[in-house]
Amino acid sequence: MRHRPLGRASPRPRGPSWGRHPQEDTSCPPRPPDGFWAEESACPAAHRGDPLPATADVEQWIKQYEHAWRTNDPDDIQALFTSGAEYHEWPYATSWIGRKEIVEGWLGREHMQTGGWTFDSSILTINGDTAAVEGTGVYQEYGTFANLWIVTFADDGRCAIFRMWNNEVES
Repeated sequence: MRHRPLGRASPRPRGPSWGRHPQEDTSCPPRPPDGFWAEESACPAAHRGDPLPATADVEQWIKQYEHAWRTNDPDDIQALFTSGAEYHEWPYATSWIGRKEIVEGWLGREHMQTGGWTFDSSILTINGDTAAVEGTGVYQEYGTFANLWIVTFADDGRCAIFRMWNNEVES
């Protein structure tokens, strides 16, 4: 997991979709001085030259997530996540580690779709390799839930870490 120190902005360069962003590019913010980050792995993706997801990439991933939730097809679910991905959800005790566990846990919730459901979402922000998404799921059988997703992407566009907070909306 990558973190940035509090109080320090790490602006996300706007560049071509999901490709290398070389340090020499003048649209990239300058690399901080040595010692700025406690560990090199803590440095934001933009400063390491890693691929960045563009808004269109995140929107496509969300559409694929919705599709997988509708189909419950293990191949559709697996396509979303890296082999060692993590899936965490609050307030429920959900911590699935690895694609196999994510698929099994996901399929264990198929009953939640009984009676139908809808989902609307919007991207709040993208910072480096991580996107924040707000969503609202309305389930015929369970009610309305406001969601916050924090999705960290791997270089191949799959999710490496998925964190979701669910809040039931009282009618």
